[in-house]
Amino acid sequence: MKRISEVLVMWAVMVMLLTGCASLQPQVALTEKETEKVVEVKAESFKFGPNNIKAFEGDTVLFRIENSSDSAHNFTITNPQRQILKSVALPAKKTAEIKIPFAEPGVYEFYCDKPLHSSFGMKGQVEVVKKGPSPSK
Repeated sequence: MKRISEVLVMWAVMVMLLTGCASLQPQVALTEKETEKVVEVKAESFKFGPNNIKAFEGDTVLFRIENSSDSAHNFTITNPQRQILKSVALPAKKTAEIKIPFAEPGVYEFYCDKPLHSSFGMKGQVEVVKKGPSPSK
């Protein structure tokens, strides 16, 4: 009985630690004036970094995703209606690129589609906002 209690306590601690990894990081904002928007993303065991990105309506962003872990992962991104826009395999110790046009404002979620990976925190978002008014001349 004592052994079962120890295992349950260890399991509970592990779940709490992994759940803590699932939070969003401080937002990385792309500027309106950048001509080529490239976001370098690192895929590690159960997390993407950065995982909280701000872009502008009409932007096309190139995500360069480096999988630094020894496990295969995936990068899947959905539109605000949660329809999959693109999905790319991330082999272990490799880098992949994926270009995404952000046509409308809203929250675009991305995640690893491997079993349980997003539940353990391997997910993030791109918040797409309308561009500000053009300065008058």
